[in-house]
Amino acid sequence: MNIRDFAHADRDTFLTLSRAFYHTDATDHDIPDAYREKTFALAVEKSPYVRGLLLEEGGAPAGYALLSLSHTCEYGGLLVLLEELYVDPAFQGRGLGRAFFDWLFTEYREAAAFRLDVTAENEGAIRLYGRQGFQFLPYRCMVKPN
Repeated sequence: MNIRDFAHADRDTFLTLSRAFYHTDATDHDIPDAYREKTFALAVEKSPYVRGLLLEEGGAPAGYALLSLSHTCEYGGLLVLLEELYVDPAFQGRGLGRAFFDWLFTEYREAAAFRLDVTAENEGAIRLYGRQGFQFLPYRCMVKPN
């Protein structure tokens, strides 16, 4: 598997994959395309806050990941938040999720912590994340959209 940063030419691929992601049990709602467009633009312009990655298998788009980077006082350093990880169903079961985490943990070896959200219904992802060393926090996340 090849993992690379988004390029301008990946826009349509990202939009298609993101729309598919938001219609899985990994999420509980869809988002407007305008949000996808803004995120993609930030990623290709190398924002310090978001990184967009295309996952390729055999030269074909197999999925994508979105990372957010920040500082965490709780863990004393860089926090890598895995905002989204999507592997196209045609490529699932080939170890791409595990390969992505191998890459992530190497790429951000200096990170103090890695964090992600997962829906209770996404049992396959929960198993994958658990095998990668993730554990549930004893508190729940909250959000206030602005």
